Amino acid sequence: MTAFDNSPLARYLPPIPQGMAATWIESRSLKGKFLLDPFAASADLIVEAARSGSSIIVAANNPIARLLIEISASPPTTTEAHQVLSALAATRIRDERLELHIRALYDSTCPNCQAQIQIQAFLWEREASHPFARLLHCPHCGESGEFPATESDRQNASRFSTGGLHYARALERVASINDPDRSHVEEALNVYPPRAVYALLTIINKLDALNISPREEKILAALLLHTFDRGNTLWAYPVARERPRQLTVPPVYGENNLWLALENAADAWSAPSPALQITHWPELPSSEGGICLFEGRIRDLAGQIEKTDLAGILMAFPRPNQAYWALSALWAGWLWGHTAVEHFKSVLRRRRFDWGWHTTALQAALENLPPTLPNGLPILGLVGEAEPGFIGAALIAATKAGFYLENIELRSDEKLAQIHWQIGQLPTPSGTDNLTISEAIQSVARTYLLERGEPCGYLQLHTAILSALALQNLFQLAETPLDCYNQTQQAIQAVLNFRHGFLRFGGSEKSIEVGQWWLSETDTASTPLADRVEIAVARHLIHNPGCSLEEVESAVCGEFPGLLRPSKDVILECLESYGEKSEAGWQLREVDAPSKRRAELASMVKLISGLGENLGFSIHLPESDSDPCLWLKDELPRYAFYVSASAVLGKFLIEHPSPPATCLIVIPGGRANLVMFKLQHDPYLRQIADEGWQFVKYRHIRQLADSSILSADSLDAQLELDPLTYAETQLRMF
Repeated sequence: MTAFDNSPLARYLPPIPQGMAATWIESRSLKGKFLLDPFAASADLIVEAARSGSSIIVAANNPIARLLIEISASPPTTTEAHQVLSALAATRIRDERLELHIRALYDSTCPNCQAQIQIQAFLWEREASHPFARLLHCPHCGESGEFPATESDRQNASRFSTGGLHYARALERVASINDPDRSHVEEALNVYPPRAVYALLTIINKLDALNISPREEKILAALLLHTFDRGNTLWAYPVARERPRQLTVPPVYGENNLWLALENAADAWSAPSPALQITHWPELPSSEGGICLFEGRIRDLAGQIEKTDLAGILMAFPRPNQAYWALSALWAGWLWGHTAVEHFKSVLRRRRFDWGWHTTALQAALENLPPTLPNGLPILGLVGEAEPGFIGAALIAATKAGFYLENIELRSDEKLAQIHWQIGQLPTPSGTDNLTISEAIQSVARTYLLERGEPCGYLQLHTAILSALALQNLFQLAETPLDCYNQTQQAIQAVLNFRHGFLRFGGSEKSIEVGQWWLSETDTASTPLADRVEIAVARHLIHNPGCSLEEVESAVCGEFPGLLRPSKDVILECLESYGEKSEAGWQLREVDAPSKRRAELASMVKLISGLGENLGFSIHLPESDSDPCLWLKDELPRYAFYVSASAVLGKFLIEHPSPPATCLIVIPGGRANLVMFKLQHDPYLRQIADEGWQFVKYRHIRQLADSSILSADSLDAQLELDPLTYAETQLRMF
C-alpha cells in the first residue's frame, strides 16, 4: 500500500508508505519480539509489522479500528468475498431479491440509447431537494460521463425523506431514545442522504436472517463498512481525494450507488495474503508474526503490559478527525448494536479538535507507559500528513510523557515524519523561564539554516526548533501540555522575524507557515543542500552503475539524514540530469563521464577565451574551477564567464553576489532542467541570479564562436537568444 491509496477508509487513516515497519524492525533486530501500538491508527502498519516477523499488541478502543486490523490481517479471497455478497444478495424483501430491490433505487435511463441502466452516482448541491446530474456508464451503447438528471430521477429521489422507520432504526442501533448521546448520533446521521439511509438499513435488517459462519460475518462486516462510507455525503465532487475531517457536507457531492459500492468492496478487500494469527488480550500470539488486540484504551492496558517482554513501541499518531471518530461510532452501532459502542461513543460529544487539545490527549495516553517499560526501549512514531501543529503535538506530548528523543527524520515532500525515541532519563532543563526558550529557538533556527545552506519551509524549520527543545527537555518548563504547546508556538512566532536575523521569501501576514525562511547574515552558511545532493547523486552513479532509484535515494538520504533529508524531487532532478535509465538500471550518461567532462570544460574555456580575443577583449584565464574567464576592456572586467560542468550554483552566486561585470554561468544543456529547478525552489539563489547573472549553454557558446557576424556591440543581444527552459522529462510525464 502507498500513501493516499483507494483501499477502504483510506481517506480517514494516516497515509503511511509501505515499508516503514519492516525497515525499522530489521534495523532494530526486532523480528521474533513483542511490540506495542498504543493507538491502532493504522491497520496497514500493524499488519506489516506482524508480517515482518514481530508480534504486536494493539490497544484499540475503536471497534471499527479493530475490524480493520482483523480483516487486514486475514483478508478474504475473491471467492470468499463474493460468496458472502451472494448470500446477502439472495435474501428477500417480500417477493424480491435484496440485490434487485437495492439496485432499483438507482435506476435511470441512458441519455443515448434510452435503455434502463444503473447510475454510478447522483450529483447533488448542498440543501437541494433533488439531484441535478448523474454519473453513468451504459453497458449497452458505451455512453459514459456526467449527464443532467431526468424528471424520473428527481421523482425517485423525492420518495425518500428524513425521518420514518428506517431513520429511527438507524438511530436506535447506536443510541436508544433516552440516551443523552442520541442528539450527537443524529448529527452524524445527517451526513447521509435519505435514500442511503433507506438502502443501508434495509440491508442491515437482513443481517440476522443470514446463516453464515463467524468468518463470513467478519467479511460481510468489512464489505458493509466500505459501503457505509460510500453512502455518506462527504464525497465532494469533482474533488477525487479529499480527506474529510469534519461532518461538513460539501457544496456539491456524489450520492453513490450502494449496491455497486458493495460489489466494489468485495474486490477492494480481497487479497491473496496468508492469514496472521490474531488473539485477544491477555492471550498472546506466538512471538513471530501475530497480533494481539486489547479492546480498550492504552491507559487501561499500561498497568498489565509489564508482564509482557516488550522490545519496542511502534505507532502511527492519530490525527484529530471528528468525521472518522463520529462515523466510527455510527458504523459500529449499525454493525453490532449500541452495546458495541458503549465505551466508544463519547467521541460523539467532542467539539474541540485543535492542536493544543490534541497535545493534551496524546500526552494523557502516553504518560502511562514509561514507568512500566525498561530504559533503552526503542520507539518509532510516524506522523502522516505532517504539518507544524501535528508534529508539535506529537513531540511535546511524548516528551512530557517521559520519552527521550533520539532523532527525527522529515520527508517534507511526502508530509511524513519519522520520530525515534527511547525510554530513558530526560536531561534537566538548562533554564527556568521563557527567555531561555526564546534564546534556544533563535540559536537552533539559525544553526539549522546555516547547516542546510538554503532557505526552507516553515515545516522543516519548526520541526528543527521543536526537536532541539525536546532534546534539551525545555518543554518541562511549562506546567501542562496545553500551556507548553501554546507558549512554544507564541515564542517561535515572536523570534522568527527580521529583528532577530530571519528573512522570509513569499510570506504572508496571515500565517507564519507561508513562504520560505532564511537568514539576513549567511557568511558561515554551508554549501546549499541541493548542490551537495547533486554531487552525491553524481558520485553514486559513477561508482554504482545499474543502480535503482530506490538505491540512489537510500544512499543520498543516508548521507543527509534527519532534518536535512532531501526531497525526492531534487534527487530525481539530479538523477535525470546525470543519468539515463535502462533495463539494467540507472547509468551515468556517457557525456558525463568525468574524463569527458574535464576535457569539455577545458575546451569550453579555450573557446570562450578565443571568442573574447576575436571580439577585441583582453583575456584573464581562470586559476581554479570556481574562477571566471574574464574579458577585459581598458583593464576593467566587462564579462565574467564561469564555466561549469555541473549545476552547482552556490560557489558562483553566493561567493560573488555583487559582480563588477556581466556574469555568465556556462553549463551543458543537460544541466538546464536542474538549474531551473534550483532557481525555482531556492528564492535566495534566484534573488542573487536576478541581479545581473545570465545562464548560457555550451551549445550557444559554440554557435557564437562559429558566427561570422557577431560583434562586441551585438554580443549582449546574442547571448540572450538561447535562454534556459524547463523541459518535462518522460519519467515525470507518466
